[in-house]
Amino acid sequence: MAQLRVLSKVGPSWPQIVSITKHFFTILYSQAILTARGYTDVDFDESDGPSRCAQINRYVYDWALDTASVRAQERFKKLGQRLIMGEDTLQSSGYSWIKSPMVYTSVVIDGVEVLQVNSTGLSTPLDFWEKNSRGMHYCKILSPAFAMEWIYVDGLRLRDSLSSSR
Repeated sequence: MAQLRVLSKVGPSWPQIVSITKHFFTILYSQAILTARGYTDVDFDESDGPSRCAQINRYVYDWALDTASVRAQERFKKLGQRLIMGEDTLQSSGYSWIKSPMVYTSVVIDGVEVLQVNSTGLSTPLDFWEKNSRGMHYCKILSPAFAMEWIYVDGLRLRDSLSSSR
């Protein structure tokens, strides 16, 4: 499942899709893998922790920063509004995880306005009632396309646009 961000409409009913803003992501966590390999008494907090969503989002954002052109990197470093990853919001059921959005909040850190991204996560224990969902991390993660678009366009709007007052 992917959520699309629509900036404008073209024609009577055709949206102009700019980028997919997030992906729904499911991974088997380490405790489940180690237990399946025969290890016993694997501590979830030591092997996995409650959620990996912010960590994955940091990887996506770092990848986009490293992959952008040198010129785009320099411009974004000088004028761009950074993304930072806040703590994940953990849900208790699949329904609440699907319905809860990623949250984007403008915050000031050391006098600089940044955009904080808070993902939504769900971790299911090894004894979860639904056998097919046991031992999983469910995350909403940034789309690589969204991260690139942030570096090239949207992240520059605050300090480097015609309407920017800063």
